[in-house]
Amino acid sequence: MSRRLLALAVWLVALAGAGAGGAAYALALEERNDFCASCHTQPEGDYYRRTLKPVPADLASLHTAKTVRCIDCHSGPPPLGRKDGLIQGAQDTLAYFSGAYRQPAVTTHPLPDTNCTRCHAAVFQSKSLNNHYHYYLPGWQSQQPNQASPCIACHSSHSTAEGHIVRFAPDTRINRVCAACHAFEGIR
Repeated sequence: MSRRLLALAVWLVALAGAGAGGAAYALALEERNDFCASCHTQPEGDYYRRTLKPVPADLASLHTAKTVRCIDCHSGPPPLGRKDGLIQGAQDTLAYFSGAYRQPAVTTHPLPDTNCTRCHAAVFQSKSLNNHYHYYLPGWQSQQPNQASPCIACHSSHSTAEGHIVRFAPDTRINRVCAACHAFEGIR
């Protein structure tokens, strides 16, 4: 009986080691944009190819030009932020191999504001005309968290939308957000 327990213990330790090693390997691989793009289907493949061009075509390719990696935006804050990406990756892998993967890919986990504000916290400090929305946004979000527009409402990282574009935010998106904020403030 003790041999079986010893064999089971060795097997469990080996399984745990393989799992931990696999997670460590996945964490190392996701540091590379080309690895992320190798598994993603359309439209993510196009997003990655745009990052390789010399002139940024969207917000993601502008970030890449500044040596920001995909995982820097597509993971939560430390220390447990990477677990969400690993879980999503495992779910996507299972869906792919089971034949249940949607094509084209559908984003079901939009980036939360904390993923943007880790690097862009200073955006809330300036009350200038060109930045007044960001200045007032935290107050709106504290009073109406389900109504206040998140960063991605205006700044779609992978959009190449038409129209007047300021800082990779097309006016076709901004105008709705401006109207909602002005309505909240009672300003016409």
